[in-house]
Amino acid sequence: MRQSTFSNKTIVRWRDDVENPINQPESYGPPLADAELRLDTLSAQVIANLHTLRHPETDWMPSLIGPDGKSLLDVLVVGAGQGGLGIAGSLMRERVTNILVIDKEPRGSEGIWNSHGRMPVIRSPKHYPGPDMGIPNLTYEAWHKAAYGDRSWEAIVLVPIDNWIKYLGWVRQTLNVPVQNNTELLKIQPVGNAMKVTLKGLAKIEVLYVRRIVLATGHDGTGEWWLPDYLASLPTNLCAKASDPINFNVLANKKIAVLGVGATAGDNAICALQAGAEVHMFCRRDTHRRQQVYRWCITSGFLRHFGDLDDATRWRFMHYILNTRMGMPPETWSRANGHPNFKLHTNSNWKSVRIAGDGVLIKTEQGPFEADFIIACAGHNQDVRKRP
Repeated sequence: MRQSTFSNKTIVRWRDDVENPINQPESYGPPLADAELRLDTLSAQVIANLHTLRHPETDWMPSLIGPDGKSLLDVLVVGAGQGGLGIAGSLMRERVTNILVIDKEPRGSEGIWNSHGRMPVIRSPKHYPGPDMGIPNLTYEAWHKAAYGDRSWEAIVLVPIDNWIKYLGWVRQTLNVPVQNNTELLKIQPVGNAMKVTLKGLAKIEVLYVRRIVLATGHDGTGEWWLPDYLASLPTNLCAKASDPINFNVLANKKIAVLGVGATAGDNAICALQAGAEVHMFCRRDTHRRQQVYRWCITSGFLRHFGDLDDATRWRFMHYILNTRMGMPPETWSRANGHPNFKLHTNSNWKSVRIAGDGVLIKTEQGPFEADFIIACAGHNQDVRKRP
């Protein structure tokens, strides 16, 4: 697997515009003086809510014995980001408690927001539900009001990423989700009435037998971040994928070519621009997409009943959505396009790339283009065979 050496370990996010911020200044600021006490009280209220909703009241899953003579783990959830935490919390609420969540990252570093989510805010409206299971006291709104107060909540337009990460940590702690960090899934093998999983921890390799596995591994969980063949062969000092931990500081005064015009492309472009680079974004169409198709499919009716549709209908929905592609968010586009060192190249599909001196020479439909570094934001290749 291609590993980038062109990196640092700190996630870089683009900085908001001081003169035209996404969130008003009063939405920021330190936590309330008694925030910890307020959050402890809120956690206790969540536990009381769960107790009130305690049906079924006892564990109901029958204990099964695995090939090793030990009790099977009922569910292994792979990934402790927001999806994994939400799934684990819902299972525990339904009294499926013989579960384990694993994540290859250390505690506090799980999920996209701690790896390559370079935007400073969650792009969904602030009131959208998360891993709260429909419990008001477990929502981000309740957490934010407890930590920062009602005035801060009213002033916020979009949730700051750093706050969302803290909220997810609070959800994990409040629900007491059984998470084993620094643990990587190496292998899955069907064995009789179970699945044999091989896990790699910091100090040992261990084998577990489980009844069910949930892969909560994010956008690339059923494939890989895609690179065209002509980019995959380039050294990492000349090309990075959007998911790579890029050290933007070394891009100052360099000419950067960004392949793609989606949200991730915009985030990486802004990070490079704010580091002092000249950024050229390349689009194969005559303009970048402006449709926000995901905003339609996150309605309650679609989310709650999508699983009720037959396979063919679900396939048609997702085929349309994924092929339409998501447009760059307006706030991202305005910040990139408003920078004097940014240029969008339309009708400029790439044909090939080769090393030229200390940089690269890109053959596009509009002619050759020289750059010092490439950031590829070409999306995902959904192919489970690409998973290690």
